[in-house]
Amino acid sequence: SGSTLQFFIGSSFIQSNTDRYSSLYQNGFLGQEAYNVSLGVGYSGFQIGASFSRNDNLLTPDLSGYDLGLGYVGRNWSTNLRFGEYNNGPAALITSDMGMFDNISAYELGAAYRLFPNLNLTGRFTYYSYGVGSEVMPIDDVKSLIFGTNFSF
Repeated sequence: SGSTLQFFIGSSFIQSNTDRYSSLYQNGFLGQEAYNVSLGVGYSGFQIGASFSRNDNLLTPDLSGYDLGLGYVGRNWSTNLRFGEYNNGPAALITSDMGMFDNISAYELGAAYRLFPNLNLTGRFTYYSYGVGSEVMPIDDVKSLIFGTNFSF
């Protein structure tokens, strides 16, 4: 906060099995793996950031992409604008969703208001575009509006 230069770095990794019963027999062979790395910089309340994500799964095409975001953090409120582009990779096996779409674009506008030091009211609107105009198998773009709370301790 203030006029100090801030740097942000983050990473996450998740590994999960398709379900708890198949994991006993397949030893995680059909499990899903996903990871994300992110970098950001902030100055005088303004923040800019970028991240790269990858989701690997044997039964469906891999999905990888990036996010770019710009935000502002005030004393009791914050807002951000984000753009993401994700690309479908080839599936290792033939699946039912093979070839349905090649990429997804995501546009998001979010905001938060601090009610108490450890409680925020949040909201965001996200628009996902699949870029598919096929009459044979159309995929509608998705719009979501989410309101919630964020509690930290």
